[in-house]
Amino acid sequence: MSLSAVFSTVLFFLCLVFYFIFHRKKTVIIKKIRLLSGCGKELLINELIQPAGFCYDPEENIFTSTQNAWQRDFGYTALYDEAAPLTQMVFDCLPVYFDYDGKTWLVELWKGQYGINTGAEMGIYQTDTVIPPQKHQSTLFHSIPDEELPLMQLELIKNRKPLFRITERHWWLTGFRMGMFSDPRELSLKASITFSAYEMAEAFLEALEHRNPCGCELVSCGQTITLFWYSCFPEDSPCFRQPFRCHISQEKNRLFVKLYHFFTRPFERTADQLLFLWYLLPPAFHRMIQPRKKKCYRKCRKCKN
Repeated sequence: MSLSAVFSTVLFFLCLVFYFIFHRKKTVIIKKIRLLSGCGKELLINELIQPAGFCYDPEENIFTSTQNAWQRDFGYTALYDEAAPLTQMVFDCLPVYFDYDGKTWLVELWKGQYGINTGAEMGIYQTDTVIPPQKHQSTLFHSIPDEELPLMQLELIKNRKPLFRITERHWWLTGFRMGMFSDPRELSLKASITFSAYEMAEAFLEALEHRNPCGCELVSCGQTITLFWYSCFPEDSPCFRQPFRCHISQEKNRLFVKLYHFFTRPFERTADQLLFLWYLLPPAFHRMIQPRKKKCYRKCRKCKN
């Protein structure tokens, strides 16, 4: 027998042994997950993802950022959106700048694809002083203190089918549906924000009307402003300025979503799929729980549980 034949035979048996070991491990993991209670799965997932600043909402089957996670210290600047396609984030964004109470404020909305997650966000930020318009894009805004948090609501819709709805008094409200691929133009967002003062709501509404964003409808009721945002690529969005880069990122996202479902095909529920990845492929699990732009820029949302 030639040396190449011996090598091929050894390689074949090694592959066979590896397959049986992997198959055995996979079978044990599937059984372990199916024996866990729903509450046990939720507790375990939240324990695993809490260091990354996220929690799992089983009622809506989404991931959200926790309110007091360490990422809150990094604030927001328009440069984060500009760099988003480099990290597989392809979304529409709608920033609204306005002045109130001696400060410049920013309320921004996002909807689109975050890696293997379809999601939406609403954030409110401020500066210490009034910033001239020509410096809005380069200024680092800060998250607001707890005593100033407005009541926010997000409802994300894909092709007329609601995906989730969340409501909370917050500074950055988010929702991410894992394992779903979407084009931002397929998504519609209904967002409401209730400000602490009527004058602040008026300042925001005036700035929003002056901006006149495409594909939007506004409803004002006292201190609450509701925005219906339909499919559109605003000029502020990376998709408008970087169409080729966003196209490449979306093709990668489409592939990764397919791979995610391929490797987790024993299960259909997000909680089961993630625990399966954690037990089988821990590095893949950690990759899956990062649905925000840059690692050090992810912000936070308090888990309802």
